[in-house]
Amino acid sequence: MATSNGPVVVLGDIMLDILIKPLGDIRPASDTESVIRLALGGQGANVAVNLAGLGIAVQLLARVGDDTLGMVALDALGRAGVGYAGEPVANERTGALAALIDARGERTMFPQVGANARLDEDFVRRHWPAAPRALFVSGYTLLRPASRPAAQWALQEARRLGIPVAVDPASYALIEDVGPEAMLEWMSPADIVFPNRDEGRVLAGTADPEQILERLSRRFPLVVLKLDKDGARARAGGETCCVPAERSEVVDTTGAGDAFDAGFLAAYLKGWSLPKAVAAGVQASARVIQRLGST
Repeated sequence: MATSNGPVVVLGDIMLDILIKPLGDIRPASDTESVIRLALGGQGANVAVNLAGLGIAVQLLARVGDDTLGMVALDALGRAGVGYAGEPVANERTGALAALIDARGERTMFPQVGANARLDEDFVRRHWPAAPRALFVSGYTLLRPASRPAAQWALQEARRLGIPVAVDPASYALIEDVGPEAMLEWMSPADIVFPNRDEGRVLAGTADPEQILERLSRRFPLVVLKLDKDGARARAGGETCCVPAERSEVVDTTGAGDAFDAGFLAAYLKGWSLPKAVAAGVQASARVIQRLGST
């Protein structure tokens, strides 16, 4: 595949996460002492920030509103070293997500799509860099009808340029809503796919990790299956590898999968072997789960 020294284009969401971690049992209709944090989030922003932290130049194609949350998000992206060439959407709210985090670090999420629904083909065409190095697409952009044309244009343009294309399926529930065959078709230009256990189960029609790899490998050259506490498995052609999870305290799993994607992709673009690239993804996700917030 052709490569360049240009930025990795990341197509996806920008969200502001309001993270709530109760310090005890929740008492309905009353008060529960908690730790609360406002943090940059959204799959696109998470992957972009993590790539930038690993020394990879990034161009994030996403939308924010012209509200206070939009200003906070753009400031955070700038401080993280993420390139953002776009303008806020007038009279629109920035995407936001409230997450209730339990004692195991698992999340119950309440999202506001906001300006993310305004990501369209015209915006992507106008802000597409001259010589991108690779493309990462968040599955949310494919799963939402409003942003799907933008994602499809980017995928086809990346294929035309011959640069590596990676897609994270993003949401097993939304894949169930649209149907796995539709999602597989929309993802078909990808060289690399990053399903987690549940997304792999829905896309492949089986819960067995080996069968998930086998079935998805018939469609995609490189499949990386994220298995949380069981680490990750990957298959590329005839090569398969398994990397165990790192032992670490789980504070919050928000953004762990996105950090994995960035860790793997950064290593892949540097020419690392498949096992080393998977290990880099596992290490990146382990760092994230030890703190509150995804970035």
